[in-house]
Amino acid sequence: MLIDSCSLPDGGIDYINRGTAGSGHGWAMAWGVVWNCQAKHLDIQQPPNCVNWCIGCTGNPTPPKVPKGDPPAPSPSGPWLSSLGTPVNPKSLYLAQLRERLGNQAVANIDY
Repeated sequence: MLIDSCSLPDGGIDYINRGTAGSGHGWAMAWGVVWNCQAKHLDIQQPPNCVNWCIGCTGNPTPPKVPKGDPPAPSPSGPWLSSLGTPVNPKSLYLAQLRERLGNQAVANIDY
C-alpha cells in the first residue's frame, strides 16, 4: 500500500504490529510505503522478513507500542526511514509511476 503526499496534522500513520490487541489481528502492513507525507506521528514498524518504508515524511517517529506479553519492537530507525523531515523528488510517487507506465496524458486525464 502506498500513502502518497497526504497531510494529517493532528493524526498519525501507523504501520504496526497490533499483536494480541483486540482480536489478535497481527501486522497492519507489510511492504508498505509512506511517501512525502506530513503527520503528527509516524509509527512505521518492520514485520519479520518484510520492510515498510517511510521516505520524505515529516512527523515524529514514535517508539513502537507493544501489546503486553509481546516481544519488544525495534526502535524507529534504519535504512527504511529516509529523508525524515525533508520531502524528496518526485513529489508524488504515484503520479511518477503513472506517467512512466502510461504517459503524460494519463496524468492529465485525472486532472494533474
